[in-house]
Amino acid sequence: MKSHFEKAFYRDGSLRDIYVRRTKQSDWSLFFDLLAQYDVEFTYDGEPVSLPRLRESLFKSKLGKLACIHLDEVVVNCHFFCVDEIELDIDPYQIETDMDADHVLRFMMALGSRLQKDVVLTDEGAPQSIWFKYDHSANRILFLDS
Repeated sequence: MKSHFEKAFYRDGSLRDIYVRRTKQSDWSLFFDLLAQYDVEFTYDGEPVSLPRLRESLFKSKLGKLACIHLDEVVVNCHFFCVDEIELDIDPYQIETDMDADHVLRFMMALGSRLQKDVVLTDEGAPQSIWFKYDHSANRILFLDS
C-alpha cells in the first residue's frame, strides 16, 4: 500500500506546486522574513542577486526572478509570478525519503503559520488537485487524496 507521500510525490515528469492564495504585499514581506531561516539563493534574469535588489524589482519587471529555498536535499522554487498569490514548485524526484517529504510539509506549516493562511500542495498547474493542505485555523497538515 502506498504512503501519502508516495501518492502525492509520484514521478510523472511534472512538478508539484505549493500555493498561498489571496496574498498582498504585506504577506510577501512576511514570506521574505521566513526565508531568512533557510539557505536561499536568489537570481534575477539568471544572475545571482542580493535579496534587497530582488525585492526592489520583484513585481515591476518581467525578467525572471527566482528564489531557490534549500530544505536539506530538497529545493523549493519561487518564481514571483504575481502579488496576489505565492506559488512555489518542487520536483517530486527530489523526494526520496519520508524525511524529504516531511521537510516540505514543515516548510508549508512554517509558511502558513507565518502568513496566517492556508497553504496547499497540488499537482502542477492544477490548483484544485490538492494533495496536502496546511489548515492554519487548526494548525495542522491534512492529506487530501487528490
